[in-house]
Amino acid sequence: MPGIILVVDDDRAVLDVAAMVIEDLELPVLQAGNGAEALEILGANRNIVLLITDIVMPGMDGWELARIAKQRNPALKVLYTSGYIKNRGTLPSEEYGPVLAKPWRARQLHQAINRALAC
Repeated sequence: MPGIILVVDDDRAVLDVAAMVIEDLELPVLQAGNGAEALEILGANRNIVLLITDIVMPGMDGWELARIAKQRNPALKVLYTSGYIKNRGTLPSEEYGPVLAKPWRARQLHQAINRALAC
């Protein structure tokens, strides 16, 4: 088993759909509704290998969450999601990592997860 995936989004519906998609891949998944909750989960569980985080959230945004999480665990892989990307698909960011545009389809999330875990 490759480890646990943590999905972070302030939209409960997005969290639920993402969890279902990840479970379809037969991967374990945890959910957090904000950055602070995500950091608590990351601190309590060292088996998380992939962080999937929305970029725009109240309080701590996804960039800050990932920066802190990667300081604590440099091996952690990160996939960002955002509804504020004009082009659709997965956009690479040399500085931060891949960004998956919302609304994504299950197949797009599957592919993005597989790419992230393969790196």
